[in-house]
Amino acid sequence: MNAYARWARLVVHNVSCPTDPRTLKVWSEHAGVSQGTLRSRCIASGVQPAAARDFSRLLRLVVRSQHREPGWDPARHLEARDPRTIHRLLIAGGLAEWRHGATPPPIDHFLAYQRLVHDRAVAAVRQALHSGIYDAPPT
Repeated sequence: MNAYARWARLVVHNVSCPTDPRTLKVWSEHAGVSQGTLRSRCIASGVQPAAARDFSRLLRLVVRSQHREPGWDPARHLEARDPRTIHRLLIAGGLAEWRHGATPPPIDHFLAYQRLVHDRAVAAVRQALHSGIYDAPPT
């Protein structure tokens, strides 16, 4: 398994995290790896750890929104005290134009328009998503 695939598995595994993995500590604990391992896998894939964290949070948001009713509500899945933080994340994820309550954005839209990670990393995440390495999140 190459560096991108190892990193993508950590990202996709994060979809099933019961709480918003807003820190590398929470993400690494959920993934069952040390923070050092998580950081190393990010760097080996050419992705800054903070950008990878934000990317994984947004992927979790988009995937979980597909399995929930009544519609798009980022605040339901993102733990942030300041609405500007959510807005900043949505801009970086290419999701700022989605109206609250609308149909959630497709996963492919997020992967195509996000500005957090490069194309090779996105390709690895697409492959990991299609391989079914995570279970659909609980509703």
